[in-house]
Amino acid sequence: DAEERNAHRDSNDRFTKATLVASPDNQVFIKNLPALPAEGLQTLEGKWGKLGDEYDVSLSGGTDKRTAKIENFRLSLSGGEGWPLVFVKEDY
Repeated sequence: DAEERNAHRDSNDRFTKATLVASPDNQVFIKNLPALPAEGLQTLEGKWGKLGDEYDVSLSGGTDKRTAKIENFRLSLSGGEGWPLVFVKEDY
């Protein structure tokens, strides 16, 4: 129904400004991430490490552990609390 489509589109629009920055010293930052279910944006900080073909990502002081996988120009974060997140390389 139209109301559900609008809600889905609004939800997706809230995530378009989110960015992920991973530094060489194994720090990771996710900026401008919507604070769900509340309004507003949040920044998550944590650490990353290589785990075979994937990466182990620990956010928010270690309480949110996720696995990251890079395919082509996309980085997918899955597991942990909440929905999976997908980031596309900015200059792609």
